[in-house]
Amino acid sequence: MSNIVKEWSSFQKLIFNTYLEFPKHNLSISATAGSGKSTVLLELLKLKDTTKTCVFLTFSKALAEELKEKVPDGVLASTIHSLCLKSLFKHYSGCLKIDDGKAMKIAMKLGKSKFTDILPAQLGKYCFQLLQHVQSYRLNCCENMDQYEKINVMNGRELCASEKEHTLLIVDAIREYNKKKPSKTNKLLIDFTDMLEMMVTNNTIYPTRYDEVYIDEFQDLSALQMQVVDKITKRSGRQIMCGDEKQSLYMFIGADIARYKEIQNRPNTKILTLPITYRCSKAICKEASKIYDDIVPRDGAPEGAVYYDGSPFDAVSGDFVICRNNKPLIDLYFEMLTEGKKCFIRDKDLGKKLTKAVKSFGNIPIGLAMSKIDTGLDKVRAELKKRGIKRPSLHPRYITASELAEILKNILMRFETLADVQKLLTRMFVEDKKNPGVMLTTFHKSKGLECDNVYLYRLKSTFPSKYATTPQMMEQENNALFVGTTRGRLTLTYC
Repeated sequence: MSNIVKEWSSFQKLIFNTYLEFPKHNLSISATAGSGKSTVLLELLKLKDTTKTCVFLTFSKALAEELKEKVPDGVLASTIHSLCLKSLFKHYSGCLKIDDGKAMKIAMKLGKSKFTDILPAQLGKYCFQLLQHVQSYRLNCCENMDQYEKINVMNGRELCASEKEHTLLIVDAIREYNKKKPSKTNKLLIDFTDMLEMMVTNNTIYPTRYDEVYIDEFQDLSALQMQVVDKITKRSGRQIMCGDEKQSLYMFIGADIARYKEIQNRPNTKILTLPITYRCSKAICKEASKIYDDIVPRDGAPEGAVYYDGSPFDAVSGDFVICRNNKPLIDLYFEMLTEGKKCFIRDKDLGKKLTKAVKSFGNIPIGLAMSKIDTGLDKVRAELKKRGIKRPSLHPRYITASELAEILKNILMRFETLADVQKLLTRMFVEDKKNPGVMLTTFHKSKGLECDNVYLYRLKSTFPSKYATTPQMMEQENNALFVGTTRGRLTLTYC
């Protein structure tokens, strides 16, 4: 929370009183951006019956470490994955080994014998992209392809018959592998999704169960993660859930508004709100209310300002320039460098993908590399069409490939050699902690951050996404815009 609360609001007092008056009820707290929800949850922990066991769950390892210094004695602060891993290690007597590449290994082995319609040279890339569906299928707790197809329809995704078949084959192979009995010399390989799924599905695993389970950012919980939360909550226990449906951005893993409301509407659950933001100025709150109207500035909040015809070049070090997509930010990055304005792009994942792509070209001329990019994209489209995809340009694989291709070509055309491009990529996505300059980022990557001045860049041409073809996807677009709009403390500028 940007400003320390000197006196509890009526909303905060109601939460504290409800917690004490209804000790057997779950609490579902809808907390708007910058509402100081972490402060409220920590205050609730002070009111807790000291004889009750309690765990505070977060998504971030760094935040869990930070919370360990703030929670009262006897309260465990942990990520969901860490909690699962602890139970799994105990159950398997330590005969486990974390391997992020485990699913890929299983998919490749299966693909060599089963995916006969995929060329050997394309198998690795195909399996890597298919694993996105495998993970989504598992995180959504799907039991059959019909269930998963409903999720795909909401997300505007289309899978051909062979992709559906291959997804199920990989899921089955992973689950079969996870049934093996490991030993000290033959440890069981597990990845992060395994930690959750094995915890839920293996009835012989008995985790520590708690009287009270606190969940921060619960709008981001997948269906599988929620099942973990249920399993670690005592039958007589309660769940204190805090989140914001307006900031739900991960529908593809089942973390959408429908599931949020489903959790809220569980029996024995009290629904409470934190509509006051201690971050945003009055002007920003008024602007954000055009998207969702339940955000209120604190008493004494600065007036602030919203400008509708500004320039990103007015941004100073520490300010954010936020865009729906990365592509316009690439152009802006080079324009700012030309003007002598220090900046960086906050997206390490994109930086890694670009670096990997550039290295794969070796030392060929820039022109030939750009030609290879176009050829590769054409091959993806042709392959999808051959496999029965009716609209290949809307297929997740093509969308991902085309967006990366556009960004990569945009960068390559500015240099004479690939070696020069690699040098650029070593600094383009790196923040200088002492003097960061202007942060260029997307709505999604800005979540959880705040600064004094935010610049919303190229909104008219990038928002909403042209791929948002369903009501649920449009809902996610509005959520992303709300996130971007509420990052600022003082001013918001459209440019």
